[in-house]
Amino acid sequence: MMRAERSQRFAGCPERRQFKVLQGHAAGKAARRLRGIRGATGAALLAAMLTVSLVATLASAALAIQWRGYEVEKAVRARLQAAWLLRGAVDRARLILGEDARSGGVDHLAQPWAIPVKEAKLTDFLGTNGADQHGDYRDSLEAVFLSGEITDLQSRLNVMNLVTADGFVSWPDYQAFQRLFAYLNLPSTELQRAIQSLAASRSEGRRPASLLPQRLDQLVWLGLSAETVAVLKPYVIVLPTRTALNLNTASPEAMYAAIEDASLGDARRLAAARLSAPFRTLGEAAKVLGPAGDSVTQSNIALGVATDYFQIAARLQMDDTTVEQRWVVQRTVSTVQLLWME
Repeated sequence: MMRAERSQRFAGCPERRQFKVLQGHAAGKAARRLRGIRGATGAALLAAMLTVSLVATLASAALAIQWRGYEVEKAVRARLQAAWLLRGAVDRARLILGEDARSGGVDHLAQPWAIPVKEAKLTDFLGTNGADQHGDYRDSLEAVFLSGEITDLQSRLNVMNLVTADGFVSWPDYQAFQRLFAYLNLPSTELQRAIQSLAASRSEGRRPASLLPQRLDQLVWLGLSAETVAVLKPYVIVLPTRTALNLNTASPEAMYAAIEDASLGDARRLAAARLSAPFRTLGEAAKVLGPAGDSVTQSNIALGVATDYFQIAARLQMDDTTVEQRWVVQRTVSTVQLLWME
């Protein structure tokens, strides 16, 4: 009982109250210090997380840039390799055309140059010895495929025949193009507009009305629509000089347009007859047509059985890269000259 009375007296004394106040201040100060420590720890953790995120972002960006540079370098290297391989293909085609020119005679679709090269492995062209010499690269060469063909460009009507060098319209050629446009249901007004532009471009002493086209797609410069050019593509060509239509390689439609008195049936008879015996002269072609043969031997249109201009097309597939190039060449007895590439 005495201890309880002492406790009650001590609880009510001023010292006890002062002690409680001091105890409360100490507890508050400790709590504030603890909150400060926790706040500093959270800020440090947040800063660390932001630093890690920034480093990861920079590392990812650097890796992406490095990967993109690698892919660009890989693509450039593949295209350069493809360009060299295709150049080898065109050189081989030029050799074939040169050998054909030295043999003389006519040009027809049964000759070696007219046989297309189907898609085949590059090692098939190298042969056994060539493949052995490139043994270190044989696995990569096995994945390279090459194909191509040579086309007689004089199997089509030449747009440049429409106008002479001094700017005058060649009416026989104009009539041939009229027949072709009528057969293909193309607007004749576009043909007239194209001839006017072409004549103005080739006239001496006059300011050109348009640029002189050098490719088939550039015929739109003369006023032809893109749709008309697309329809004409199998039958016409743009060559730098006047050329003769080769009756050994021309399509029946082109021969029908070029031979004035011939029907489309006559042109198809010519195409069938040359399969068994290519025409050596225009007279042989005229005999096939019978009474209409005079339109061949006495034609005002340039007709022939030989060719000077060819197109060499080559396609190369290497890994995921496919490259196709076309070269236009002019052949003489002694040379096969590259005119342009696309």
